[in-house]
This record gives sequence, C-alpha cells and structure tokens, in this order.
Amino acid sequence: MGRPDAADASASKQKMIKTGEADYTWLIVLQDNMTQEEFNASSIPMSDDTYKDSVAGPGKVKNFTAAHFGDQPMQSLIYIAEHYADKITQPTMVIYGPSAATSICSTNFIDRLTNTLEVRAFAEFSHVDLYWEPDAMTASCDVKADSLSR
Repeated sequence: MGRPDAADASASKQKMIKTGEADYTWLIVLQDNMTQEEFNASSIPMSDDTYKDSVAGPGKVKNFTAAHFGDQPMQSLIYIAEHYADKITQPTMVIYGPSAATSICSTNFIDRLTNTLEVRAFAEFSHVDLYWEPDAMTASCDVKADSLSR
C-alpha cells in the first residue's frame, strides 16, 4: 500500500461528510485484527524496526489503533511539512535514520528545504530507536548540544 495522495484524502473527506461516519485507512498496513504471528510473518513497511515484538504490535498497547482517518494527508504534519518546507526561514536541523522505513519522509522534507540546513543521519538507528533507545537518544542529543555550543 502506498501513501495516500491528495485525491485519496479528498475522496475520504467527502465520504465522511456525506455519511457522517469515519473513513479509516491503515497507512502502515498494520491492521488491528492481525495476530502477532501474522504481523511478524508480514513484510509490512516499518514492521522490522518499529512494530515487532520488542516495541509494539497488535494487542501490545491497550486501546491503541493503527487506523488513521482517510483524510490524513490533509492533516498530517509530515505531509504539511513536505509541502511548506521551502517557506521555512529559520535554520533547521534534521536528525534521522536513513535505513529506517520512514526515511523517505525525512529526505522529502530535506530535499524541499531552502534555508540554512544541517543534516545528521544515523544509519545504525531506526525510526523508533531515535525515540527511546539510549544510544540513539544520546547520539542525537549530542549533535544538538554540539550545534548549540558553536
């Protein structure tokens, strides 16, 4: 499943307006009704570094759903950032994992920036590692602290 585009988002929004009911999509193809075994056997993008046994997955977090409203591209900061990156005038630092399944979001954003830019890519860390893994957190915080001390 690819990323929904503006036409998909618009159609979903119209469906919700007409029916008064939510129109859901699964952007990462993680379906709420999947068993952990089905999920682990899948080739779902991000499943290897994000949602396998060690972090999350079906049934791991009570009251969690991976569903997104179908008009998500109209609402998401990721999509908005990509479209307005060239309007940012403040210096920007982007820290990301180029081997993460989500790296395309980072590179799309980076490619569109026209301001003063500093990029630090950590190939050894995944998308989720940069949220909570101690070595990844230390590395990314050290990069930021170094930039502040210059």
